[in-house]
Amino acid sequence: MSHDDIYSFYKLISEYRITIPVIQRAYAEGRKTKQAEDVRKSIVASIIEAVSKKGKTLFFDFVYGNVLPPENKGAISKFVPFDGQQRLTTLFLFHRYVFERAEEPRDILKNFSYETRASAKEFIEKLCDNDIIPADKSDVSDYIKDQKWFYNDWLNDPTISSMLVVLDEIHKQACEQNIDFGKALSHLKDNTITFHFVDMKENGLPAATYVKMNARGKSLTAFENFKASLEEFLKDNYKNFYDKLKDNIDGKWLDLFYGQTKPDLPDALIMAFFNRHLLNVWALEFSKIKKTASNELKVFDDRIENDLISFPKIDTFISWDIYKTILAKCPIKKTIRPIFNFLEYACDKDTIIENIRPYQKWDVFKGKDSNFSETYPSKVAFYALMSYFGQDEYDAKSFSNWMRIVWNIVENQTIDKDSYPSALRLFDELAKNSHRIYEFLSDSNNKITSGFAKEQVEEERLKARKILASSAWEEKILEAERYEILLGKINILFQSGENTTEDEFERRFTLLKSLHKNKDKYHIVKVLVSYYNKQIPSEKINLINTPENLKQLVTKVFSKEFKIIETDTINPAIKYEWIKELARTTLLNESREDEGRKYLNKYGDRIVLWGTKGCKWNVFGNEVGGNVILGDSKRNAVLKSLGLPNNAFVTDYNKQNCIFFSGWYTNFKFKDNFFQWWTKENTEQCDIYLMEKDWEDWKKRGKPLTNKTNTEADEYFAFNVTDEMLKNPELVKAELRKLIKESSK
Repeated sequence: MSHDDIYSFYKLISEYRITIPVIQRAYAEGRKTKQAEDVRKSIVASIIEAVSKKGKTLFFDFVYGNVLPPENKGAISKFVPFDGQQRLTTLFLFHRYVFERAEEPRDILKNFSYETRASAKEFIEKLCDNDIIPADKSDVSDYIKDQKWFYNDWLNDPTISSMLVVLDEIHKQACEQNIDFGKALSHLKDNTITFHFVDMKENGLPAATYVKMNARGKSLTAFENFKASLEEFLKDNYKNFYDKLKDNIDGKWLDLFYGQTKPDLPDALIMAFFNRHLLNVWALEFSKIKKTASNELKVFDDRIENDLISFPKIDTFISWDIYKTILAKCPIKKTIRPIFNFLEYACDKDTIIENIRPYQKWDVFKGKDSNFSETYPSKVAFYALMSYFGQDEYDAKSFSNWMRIVWNIVENQTIDKDSYPSALRLFDELAKNSHRIYEFLSDSNNKITSGFAKEQVEEERLKARKILASSAWEEKILEAERYEILLGKINILFQSGENTTEDEFERRFTLLKSLHKNKDKYHIVKVLVSYYNKQIPSEKINLINTPENLKQLVTKVFSKEFKIIETDTINPAIKYEWIKELARTTLLNESREDEGRKYLNKYGDRIVLWGTKGCKWNVFGNEVGGNVILGDSKRNAVLKSLGLPNNAFVTDYNKQNCIFFSGWYTNFKFKDNFFQWWTKENTEQCDIYLMEKDWEDWKKRGKPLTNKTNTEADEYFAFNVTDEMLKNPELVKAELRKLIKESSK
């Protein structure tokens, strides 16, 4: 293109009669959608800035179309645009506004017209013939709609409605900026706002060529809008970053993301990469000023949370206003630099992707589990990763060390909505030394002000000192951290803390693996429980066998117990009956594991294994199932001694290889009669009750006992099991038969 092809709107309208053809769509920049609003505000702001600031220019790319010969002798040629309709219409409206404010004759503006609808054509003529700007800051659209020449039916024309909205935006921003309209007019007449003007006929370009270059009527994708706005921002403020973006975004960086998305286009994934980091940066910065933040910033924070999407779809539009505010409030060294550095090194260094995941399944491009989603832990991991690249250097070993520390902390600390900012602050503090993290952590003189994940950070300090002491230590530590039920938390292997030797560390690790790899998958749980020495657990203890829960049991809940275990066998000196039942039976193996429900908790003065099969009782009139009362050896011994078949226990847990009959109550059949073992809560209650048919209720005596027992046996057919009965099962059977006989009289 030559300089002769550079036109301003004023030059174009001076030489040609611009006619928007029937085939073009309606004017769209005044639509009341989120995307249109952002584009409208941005383009009007850019135009006003260009005509207000000395030396400021604005370039509107290409305008394509055909130039047609004059229709009448003495008339000027007609220009019919194929592409550029939206920009040309916005420029027309801006010129129309400035001409009136600068008291410039408006006849030349009549060279702009629409042929899409007669109403649009007539409306534009009326705009040129009449004043339209109110004396105050009230809307131009309201002023126009009050004029006699305006027809209400015109509001049904989408082009006219859109033009009114854009005129309102021009008036609003013009009133806010206090423009010198005389200077603005002169800027419009020179080359302040320009574009490449292409006569397709003159250049031998058929319409098909234009379609290939830019399909008519199709908006830019969300990513294209984002990329264009980012380029403009960097060009105006950070030339070096602008050059890097222009050199790579459609080349190496595009190829990098394309490799992650084949055969899909990578646009949304590239945009997501920026979004995810900027969300983190903003969350960190806002957390520092939240208490003193203005209402405007608080509203903006809410908007970010609602509008800035971590993984947008290909067509998800996000307002540039959000990005612009973040980039204005947060330093470039924390926003753009880390992203650009990572992308630059990731294209050239194969080791980056390899060193991101020491043991955790995670895709840096696609989020948690490669499923295009984010959790708070994955957000924090991503921020920590990007923080390493806040410095303009990369070393495979230091990066590997940093990511190992990152994952150890993220994996072993609860990170939710409330703790998310604290986690970001910790890694922001540590990142200053991310390229020498072992050296920093190993020196106790280097203070860490953040209190987040304090216990794990202290463990990392200890491991850093060991690793720097010898390569043998590093090998042992890394192997242990990768073990499936440890994943970075290996505090239990340091039996003697700082003084733990390599041999001692290795022995504890070997013991742990032996406990875990037993053919009985609940062996490790049973051994840990067998060394527990409390009459009643003080808190809920989950016993389900999953890698995540075993890690909690070994490294936290039973960490003290693990320290005193010397062999992989169950403790022979168990003190409490309920612990014996868990450790020495198959109850844990047989009870269900669905929904993670297999945990200990106290219920009054009893210990309950919640979430197991069978075992039902009524609570406030509702049947509750799936729990075992532990430590009720008397019941277990008696019911076992009866030698009843499995089908005699209709509501209880009665596996043949398990001795438990321990619901809150146990319903069973004997001699075709219905009985219930009741878990007594007071001295008046009995052990065994005769029941009505189908266990509907305890069976009452017709006449109370003459010889009072001061128990419920005076009113019901019931009895207590004596020590003699425990020794001789036949005595229990005899008492059951006695109740049956008495009840039949």
